[in-house]
Amino acid sequence: MIAVSPDHLGANARLGACLAKVGRHEDAVRALSIARRAEPPPLAVLEQLAESLTHLGRKLDTVQALTARAALTPNDPNWLARLGAALSDVERDEEAATAFERAAALPGAPPDTTTRLAEAHLASAQREAKNQRWEPAVERYRRCLAVDPKHAVARLGLGRALLALGRVDEAASAVEGALGAEATAREAATFLGHLYLKHGRYDEGARVFAFASERFPDVFAFALSLGQSQLAMDRLPEAAKALRRAVARDATHVVAKRLLAQTLDALGDAGARAAWEAVGEGGGDADADLRVGLLYAGEGRHEEAIAALVRASRSKPDDVSLHLELAASYEALGRFADAAPSLSIAARAMPADPALAARVGRAFVEMGRPREAVEPLRRAARARPTLDLLVRLADVHEQLGDSAEALDAIEAATRLAPGDGVLARRAALGRVAVGPPELAVPSLDRAMSLAPSPDLTKALTELCRNEARRALGEGRLDDARPWLARLVDLDPNDADLGVAYARALDSEGRREDAWELAGRILEQHPEHLGAAMFVAAKFARQGYHDQAADALAGAQPHHPDNVPLLLLLGDSCLASGRKEEGAVALDRALALDPRLRDVAARSGRAWYELQRWPEAAAALTRATREQSEDAALCEALSTAEQQSGRFDAAAAAWQRVIELGRTDAPAYVHLGTLHEQASKPEAAWHAFHRAFEADGQDVDVIRRLAEATQTLGRTGEAVQWLQHGVRIAPRDANLRYTLALGLLSMDRRAEAMVEYEALGRLDTALATQLYYALGGRG
Repeated sequence: MIAVSPDHLGANARLGACLAKVGRHEDAVRALSIARRAEPPPLAVLEQLAESLTHLGRKLDTVQALTARAALTPNDPNWLARLGAALSDVERDEEAATAFERAAALPGAPPDTTTRLAEAHLASAQREAKNQRWEPAVERYRRCLAVDPKHAVARLGLGRALLALGRVDEAASAVEGALGAEATAREAATFLGHLYLKHGRYDEGARVFAFASERFPDVFAFALSLGQSQLAMDRLPEAAKALRRAVARDATHVVAKRLLAQTLDALGDAGARAAWEAVGEGGGDADADLRVGLLYAGEGRHEEAIAALVRASRSKPDDVSLHLELAASYEALGRFADAAPSLSIAARAMPADPALAARVGRAFVEMGRPREAVEPLRRAARARPTLDLLVRLADVHEQLGDSAEALDAIEAATRLAPGDGVLARRAALGRVAVGPPELAVPSLDRAMSLAPSPDLTKALTELCRNEARRALGEGRLDDARPWLARLVDLDPNDADLGVAYARALDSEGRREDAWELAGRILEQHPEHLGAAMFVAAKFARQGYHDQAADALAGAQPHHPDNVPLLLLLGDSCLASGRKEEGAVALDRALALDPRLRDVAARSGRAWYELQRWPEAAAALTRATREQSEDAALCEALSTAEQQSGRFDAAAAAWQRVIELGRTDAPAYVHLGTLHEQASKPEAAWHAFHRAFEADGQDVDVIRRLAEATQTLGRTGEAVQWLQHGVRIAPRDANLRYTLALGLLSMDRRAEAMVEYEALGRLDTALATQLYYALGGRG
């Protein structure tokens, strides 16, 4: 039939139904499309057409077919519901919602119509939200909830839309209703919790995440968020508990591990280090390495701390605090060379930090580089002087030999600790080395008052001794006095300066004090030259020469070659009658110093008085060379030489006496006698002749001249001299006797008899002797 009449409506209707039954829906649709042209379209054709179009997936054509079918029975809820579903399928949600609303309003509507209506509103709302048309989205979500107030997805969507509009409270209220639904609870909790956190409503956020954690105990995010909420409220124990659960759920989550580590740190929990180590597992986390290093350092495990801090420094090469911590661990291990690079980095970043400068200085000190330590230590001390810092700075200056700078540092330290005896001692000894002395003394006194010690006493003693000696050496007696006075108290056994002080006292007119001090020193040190000389000189001035000699006698064996001592000893002994001791001392002095004058004379006279002729002769010989015009010395020398049997020398010395003005007859007679003793008759005759020339009336002179003439064998001349003498002294028996003998020797007997007769009248004994000389003939 169709072949005859292709547009036959009834035939196409029946054909379409048959084709649909056998599954030929494409052919069925062509036939049914022709059949629906009838007016009004048959219900069965529209219904079958909608079915075949549905099978073919032609959604828009299906919507048209269903729209036409529903229009034929507008009060049939079932076809309205099917139309609504088709409209929803092609995302015509508003029309679908209208269809579902109409269906729901009719009796006999399908049971899911309300649900389908809500879903249509929901789909429309979600589409609006997707396109960020938030106001329409809100309105449609509300329609959905008006149909199904418990619709959790709609509540969740409404909350997001409201939040996008900035209506936070409304958003939170909307999503709260989604928490109870199984399908949306997790998503709602996530949204709502983070909403609260974002807006600082931490308590509400914690409540939501606590709820979610209980409901979804295996969900990591809820445990983490709960921990974050508790942290935000500073509820550290609760935060730690939540974060531990989070880490237990996901041990690889860095944020969770870091938060847990930070929380345990804040709690001082022993597990903090392990938590930080977990954060740093796998490497590359500088913050974790830093914190682990700090915790190890806090436990005194510096090697492990260094390993962690070095790792951290690779990622944070310019982190000053990190370098400071790393340096601290190196310092704790005494590895100052390793600490120095980190300290240098920190010092460049914080050049004004005195504590850091002090650490840099200490590192250089410990590395044996004191010169580089000076500047940082000095800078630190200027900014913030501490006892330890000043002492270390002083140590460095001492190592470098900078005594003055070391002293400045130590004295600054003593001002911080004025009662510290050790520092005071060090400052005092430093001041002694640096000077000036007038500052060193009070410094030493202060140190000795705090902590007396032998070395301080010794230092003060040496200081006083040196200053006293310097002043005395420069002739500054006034300056020497206070040093000497102090020294006598410090070291009574220092005889040298004790004597110097005694001299100073003596010069001040305090002679009794000087005498007492010197005497005390001499009692303790009888060998001391200065004391002996001082005491002896004082005795000598007072006329106590014997005591002066005794004072010197104790010192002389210890100073056998001291000329001043020998001279004073010699003179004191001579003055006290101890002539031999005196002479020996003077001779020794002269032997040591031949340039001495008058000493030989004094010694010679002493030996002369002792009749020690050889010694006297030796001394007087020297004396006369020095004092050749001293006739008395020459006369004494002549006597000493004569007594020593050295007649030539005696004659020579007497000749000098004559040359110096002794030209009387006895002088020449004595000279002649000395020549005779020296067996020099010719020289003797000349001497006697000079005596005759000096006094031609001296009978004894004439006699000696005659004898000298006779000795020379000149008898006639001798007789002439004797005759001359008799004429001068006719009553001189001895002279006449000698003349008579001379005449007899010349065989001039008659003349001899004349003398015999005269002699008989003068001296019977001599006359008798002459008688026998004449041969008994008178």
